[in-house]
Amino acid sequence: MATVQFSIRMDSDIKARLESLAKLEDRSAGYVAQQAIDAYVSKQEQFLEMVRLAGLEADKGIFISDEKMTAWFE
Repeated sequence: MATVQFSIRMDSDIKARLESLAKLEDRSAGYVAQQAIDAYVSKQEQFLEMVRLAGLEADKGIFISDEKMTAWFE
C-alpha cells in the first residue's frame, strides 16, 4: 500500500507518551500513530454502519410496546 505524508498538531504530553510507547515497542512514533489512527477509523466506520442499519430498522416502524418491554425487562 502506498503511503503519504500527513502532519498533525498534538499536545506535547501526548507526543511524549507516543514516543515513549514507540520506544517500548521498538517502533517509530509514526508507526504507532498510524496503527492507532487505523484502529480508530475502523471502529468509527463500524459504529456508523451500525447506526445506519439501526436507522433502517427504525424506519420500518416495527417496535416493541412499552408494556412488553417492561414485562421482558422485569
